[in-house]
Amino acid sequence: MRVSALPPRAVNAARGTVSIGQVLRKVNRRWVVEPKPKTKQGYREVPLLAAG
Repeated sequence: MRVSALPPRAVNAARGTVSIGQVLRKVNRRWVVEPKPKTKQGYREVPLLAAG
């Protein structure tokens, strides 16, 4: 299963990156999005690929 739901503010066009700062985890057989990760490893900054 792949899930992605990023707010518009996650895209930084000037830097060419997408910031990911949410965690998806299973709680009582339901998937829950946590707005803040518990550790620094939960935050990611992914470079955008150039269109072409």
